Amino acid sequence: MVTGIRGCGKSGLLRLMISHLMRQRILPEQIMEMNLESFAFRNMTAADFYAYVRDRILPERRMYLIL
Repeated sequence: MVTGIRGCGKSGLLRLMISHLMRQRILPEQIMEMNLESFAFRNMTAADFYAYVRDRILPERRMYLIL
């Protein structure tokens, strides 16, 4: 979990983590990145969130969910 005040670099740190994962040969399909402040997710319910994640899970692979 990464917490901090607005503008302190949390998103940049998460982008660095994604870059690190990809250098470790983690497939891009194993990384789910969701900006919950994005307009694309503004009306998402808990059931929608569950379905979104469930539909993107790769069986037999470790998944990384970046929120």
